[in-house]
Amino acid sequence: MPKRFEMLSSKCRIGNLELKNRIVLPPLNNNYTRAGFMTEESIDFYVSRARGGAGLIIIEATSVDYPRSRSVLNPAIDDDKFLPAFVKIAEGCHAYNSKVFVQLSHVGRQTRKSVTGMDPVAPSPIASKSALYPDTPHVLSVEDIEEIIGKFGDAALRAQKAGLDGVELILGHGYLANNFLTPASNLRTDEYGGLQGGLRFSIEIVRKIKQLCGEDFPIICRINGDDYIKENGNTPVEAQLLAQELQKAGVDAISVSAGMRDSELSFNDHSSGQPRGAWIHLAERIKKVVDIPVIAVKRFSPELAEETLQAGKADLIAFGKQLIADPDFPNKVLAGRLADVIPCTSCCQGCYDELWMKKPVTCMVNPAVGKSVQYKQERSKRKGNKKVLVIGGGPAGCEVALEAAKIGHQVTLIEKDEKLGGNYGYCAYTSKKKEVADVFTYLDHALRQHNVQIRTNTEFAPGLLDELKPEVVIDATGADFKMPSIKGANLPHVVTPLEALDGSKELGQYVTIVSCSYNCTWTCRQISNPIPDDVVGLKTTESYACSAGHAAADVAEELAARGKKVTIITGRDAFVPGMGYTNRGNMFKRFFPAEIKVSNSVKVKEIRPEHLLCEKEGIEFLVYADTVVLSVGMESRNTIEEQLQGYDVEFYRVGDCAKIGNALKAFDSAYQLAEEI
Repeated sequence: MPKRFEMLSSKCRIGNLELKNRIVLPPLNNNYTRAGFMTEESIDFYVSRARGGAGLIIIEATSVDYPRSRSVLNPAIDDDKFLPAFVKIAEGCHAYNSKVFVQLSHVGRQTRKSVTGMDPVAPSPIASKSALYPDTPHVLSVEDIEEIIGKFGDAALRAQKAGLDGVELILGHGYLANNFLTPASNLRTDEYGGLQGGLRFSIEIVRKIKQLCGEDFPIICRINGDDYIKENGNTPVEAQLLAQELQKAGVDAISVSAGMRDSELSFNDHSSGQPRGAWIHLAERIKKVVDIPVIAVKRFSPELAEETLQAGKADLIAFGKQLIADPDFPNKVLAGRLADVIPCTSCCQGCYDELWMKKPVTCMVNPAVGKSVQYKQERSKRKGNKKVLVIGGGPAGCEVALEAAKIGHQVTLIEKDEKLGGNYGYCAYTSKKKEVADVFTYLDHALRQHNVQIRTNTEFAPGLLDELKPEVVIDATGADFKMPSIKGANLPHVVTPLEALDGSKELGQYVTIVSCSYNCTWTCRQISNPIPDDVVGLKTTESYACSAGHAAADVAEELAARGKKVTIITGRDAFVPGMGYTNRGNMFKRFFPAEIKVSNSVKVKEIRPEHLLCEKEGIEFLVYADTVVLSVGMESRNTIEEQLQGYDVEFYRVGDCAKIGNALKAFDSAYQLAEEI
């Protein structure tokens, strides 16, 4: 075992339970369930992370009162009929010497009647501020509260019966227990009112579980180290009080998270807008006041995890999105194979954004995540031996080259620039998304491991066909930023998003970004599809922002960070309305303190040397700008096919040159195309 991760690889105890290492898969809902039942995909998700080496697996937030207590497609554990899948998960994880808990959850007011078929419930009639949960909750009576406490106890007993090693209680994130604990959502004056009442509710659940399952049955409580709301929320002070009271009540470990859905602050941002390890300080303070193990979470790298453990700031580290991206992350890290790790950049496009659309969770950089078990089994049998030429080293080109090579094809990948990355490589110039560069470092490594011949600084020319003699040619050349037919669009102070970031053009102080116009392909339109067997007939709400929309947002944040005054003008009535909830919501939370302003429904009629001639509601006016960034849409590149005339090859397009999308869509379409060759 490499000494580099001596603490991360060392054993740890939660109560009487010994863990083989300090790597935790925290509870991550994935929408793989059907009508509360976990599926083969659910089982495979957890067992594969145990196979990958995680010491502790915590099953996602599981409803103790189904379907009232669901906010997405949560699994249920309020009836014995749901237990067979839990048994399979327990047996599968134990086969790899991993321990497995389940998070027991009641979502309280953080749901809506359209999701559950019932009114949400809470200690007081105060609706969440989140747009996801507008319904005013039904107020729980004392009898209702006692019934819910009993449901937690019964659920824990079922978990024990299924062979699970323990349970986790979610006391944070704005769910029911957090509603009781937080002054902003608990105005009761009875025995369940105030901080004392919130503690009583939480501790009575703990005692009920210990009574039914035995004192040695381990309980982890996941708490908010900070609610991150502007007023009447709990701070690290109350979090330390809560942790100490929970320890006295017999809790065996504390997992320190933070934030509520209705927080107006950006500190609970799950995307790359937050730095790595942003919540270490919350865990450290809890660690200083309790004698039971403390689990830390928030975008850890292996090195930062080891450093945190060595410094005594936590006892275990939870790797959430990283374990979605790479199920084998623990084994790779502890064996010193860091270059083999599929990196998570916290883009949140495949995980959290898809989650709130009620779609199965996937991963941008690992599109195999979320595919059906049957599909992956059949795909693994595919074999090929064709000579394949991939043109373009962006997300789609790299992914289709890698997957085709895994199937057995002989692949050559050419890229006209010096490095892999394509248009998506612009993220390397930004402070918040610079980790995207790690994706292409990994892909370069993985491609070479699978014997893909990579030629950078290479433009396609028909002579390559004579040299390489490919049987298959794949056009992955992507798209260009569309230039709108606006007078003045060719003036020297008008730039593309790439030029705005790469230093090739001098920028002024007052930057106006023109985006989301009627020049785009409108990927933001929302579609809905029925969810099979759903108990209330729930449908997905699917949409996505195109590459131009993402680029406009990223350029705005980066230029504001560089000290520019940034305004975004959209021709449509909203900026990137199709962007997923997690990314879009947190983006706007970051925009406000950065003084990035967004003005919608503005038509740009002309660009002048120092102004834009605009129109809004029929009124023409001037907007001052000494730099204009045009990111109004994308236009597919389609120059390869005509150069193949006279050559007998299979031809495919993939990524933006086939259909305008974004990086998530490019990776996924490339993954699927590789199987069709």
